[in-house]
This record gives sequence, C-alpha cells and structure tokens, in this order.
Amino acid sequence: MDERIKKNSEVGLEVLGWANRSHKLEEKKNAEKEKAKHLSQIFDEQMTPKEAFRMISHKFHGKGPGKMKQEKRMKQYQEELKLKQMKNSDTPSLSVDQMRKPRFS
Repeated sequence: MDERIKKNSEVGLEVLGWANRSHKLEEKKNAEKEKAKHLSQIFDEQMTPKEAFRMISHKFHGKGPGKMKQEKRMKQYQEELKLKQMKNSDTPSLSVDQMRKPRFS
C-alpha cells in the first residue's frame, strides 16, 4: 500500500511539474550567469551586479535599454579603452613638464 501511495504521489508531482522544479531553477540561474558572462566578454570587462541585473531584466521584459543609455554605455566604454591605451608618459602633468623644458639647450 505504501509503495502504491508513493508511486501515485511521484506521478502526481511530475504531472504538476514540482518534481524537477529545483533542477529547473538551477538551470535558469546558470543560464543567467552565462548570459552575463557573454555580455561581459563583449565589452572585455566584468559586469557589476547592477549591470548584470539590468541586462537580465531587459531580456526578461523584452525591452532593451533606451537610446541615451546605450550611447552613454558606449561612450563610457570608449573612454575606458582610451585610458587603457594611454601610456604613462601621456599624462597631462608630464606633457606640461616637457613643454616647460627649453627646446634649444
């Protein structure tokens, strides 16, 4: 009798979709992490938790960020690239020092 009840309850849970629910939640979390990782690879940087949440939220609701936010993000990304490519000698203080040196010594 106990085996029959156990079997019926398992079948009932499968029908309701509760049997694999925790497994599905883990898959969903892993998928969200993969999406965040993919998006961070696009911009060659790690996303902050806030940025990752925003991207997931935009994806879930089916609406992307506004035009101004996209432009702001691209501008920020380009400025970061410029800073990374800039040499240490290109800082404003060193360039001023070089200008103060006499040209013809």
